[in-house]
Amino acid sequence: MTLTAWTSTFSGVTSPAEESEAIPPEGPSALRIHAGLALCLAICIPAFAIEINRALGGNSLSWAYVFEWPLFIAIGVYLWWRLLHEDSSRRRPPPSTETEDAQLVAWNQYLADLHASERSDGTTPRGSGA
Repeated sequence: MTLTAWTSTFSGVTSPAEESEAIPPEGPSALRIHAGLALCLAICIPAFAIEINRALGGNSLSWAYVFEWPLFIAIGVYLWWRLLHEDSSRRRPPPSTETEDAQLVAWNQYLADLHASERSDGTTPRGSGA
């Protein structure tokens, strides 16, 4: 159980995104994610090795890069993990219930009645600037 799932369970409030089930990427999409990580590692690991050799050789500016390249690797691995396991754009919507649909219909009817009453009174809605 993740921290957000635990806190939402503890507070008793859950959002639709937390209730939905994540679909892991498959096929070409997953291959592109793995290729992105491979590219990140192929660039960052040699750059780290080059910078550590330069820093040990006396270039004091290279010490900053010695710590920067592993940070880039960590960010790349973190993003790779997030894209594989928590892709929010590919979540299944939670199943809707009849009461939710009835509430939505009632809300839409209320808005339509409100809009019609404002037009028949000749008044403009709030915030229209007229």
